[in-house]
Amino acid sequence: MRKGFTLIELLVVIAIIAILAAILFPVFAKAREKARQSSCLSNMKQVSLSFMQYVQDYDERFCGSGTTFADPYPYGYWIRKTTGASSWDVTNGALAPYVKNSQVFICPSRRADPIPGCTYEMNGACAWQSLGTIADPSGTALLTEAINDDGSCNSADGGAGYSCHNDGSNLAFTDGHAKWLKNTNITNQAALFTLAAD
Repeated sequence: MRKGFTLIELLVVIAIIAILAAILFPVFAKAREKARQSSCLSNMKQVSLSFMQYVQDYDERFCGSGTTFADPYPYGYWIRKTTGASSWDVTNGALAPYVKNSQVFICPSRRADPIPGCTYEMNGACAWQSLGTIADPSGTALLTEAINDDGSCNSADGGAGYSCHNDGSNLAFTDGHAKWLKNTNITNQAALFTLAAD
């Protein structure tokens, strides 16, 4: 005669599976966020390279950080606000000729952003500036993965303070490089978002 599992044995197995799941899910979530952080960093690097190409074509001067429905070239705005809608139009901004895939303007962790089209922000201190006026290009932020151009994330999008990915945030700099910085390294360096004096 074949013996089946008792109810207690089944409950013990279910409890063990639940405990393992509770232990492993945070590990998997952190690994997934690390992958999204890397993808976001790659996106920012591509966008920062498009800035560098723009600067080389337009007398070593950055485009504007704001948005408008129509703007003159050269030195237009990097992205534009879509007419009659709450979204960004990256296909008609000053960087559009240098970026073939508009998805690089969206962080993978923030695809559900309330203002779709772009989840990055240009540092307003760099707007219209000549590359030669920036005293520390490798230490001056050009692009942040944030709603605000001081590097802070929008808490409505899941960010808190400056922490967009794993207690830190990706930034691109005016010399073209991009890297992830810990939250404390961003908040302690206000100079990241201002042009250093000559």
